[in-house]
Amino acid sequence: TTNSPQIVNFTITPTANGCNGIPITVSATINPTPNVVATPNTQNVCSGLPISDIIPSGTVAGTTFNWTRNNTVNVTGISNSGTGNIAGTLTNNTLANQTVTFTITPTAAGCNGSSTTATVIVYPTPTAATVTGSQTICSGNPITTIAFTGISGTTYNWVRDNTSNVTGIANTTTTQQTVTFTITPVRNGCSGVPITAQVVVEAASFGGAVTLSPPNIVPVINVKTECHTASGILYLSGQRGNVVRWEFSTDGGLTWTSIANTTTTHNYS
Repeated sequence: TTNSPQIVNFTITPTANGCNGIPITVSATINPTPNVVATPNTQNVCSGLPISDIIPSGTVAGTTFNWTRNNTVNVTGISNSGTGNIAGTLTNNTLANQTVTFTITPTAAGCNGSSTTATVIVYPTPTAATVTGSQTICSGNPITTIAFTGISGTTYNWVRDNTSNVTGIANTTTTQQTVTFTITPVRNGCSGVPITAQVVVEAASFGGAVTLSPPNIVPVINVKTECHTASGILYLSGQRGNVVRWEFSTDGGLTWTSIANTTTTHNYS
């Protein structure tokens, strides 16, 4: 009933016909039953990050702590068995939470005590993907929504660059601008590998719709405004009041074709 070996002495006296012989003594050493406590006994960890060391301890001096673990296919990175403290990095090879159970058995002086367990929940590394890909838009026009896919429960945090030349999503310059969105998937506090999505924003003078000034404006001749589209270049070649002339080129500006029925606004894609 203690935590140290105890010696029990048995004194044996022979008796026959009412006569006692010489007593003898037999001694027995009774070793204690070792025990074990695992600290911590539960924890959660992201795949690919070190676990908090699991430290077994007991009250019987000289105890050895032998351990084994399960779930060795879906989760790799720490040996299947060992002795003493449990440390290392576990890798979740699936897209679902995985539980690893370590079974720890104390042994002292050849005696085994009752086993205890410590569990580690290993979260998978979240992933992110987008089917939108890169896109080109006119300044001030809505982008195509960049949608993400990945493990259920994932949050997609994003940042973007080029925040001075491109505000909102509009391009405030006279040159084409590229905005790169960097998206990082996060699930259960675990971050996955970031991905990027790019949006090319045409110059502020570009656009699917160009609206001219009111007719009372001072006449302007040869206002050179271009809108680069997927099929060619739309070119505003002249304006007088609210009467405009539009031309369109499909060979990069080598030849031009006049567009009839010109108005103050022309949509061309």
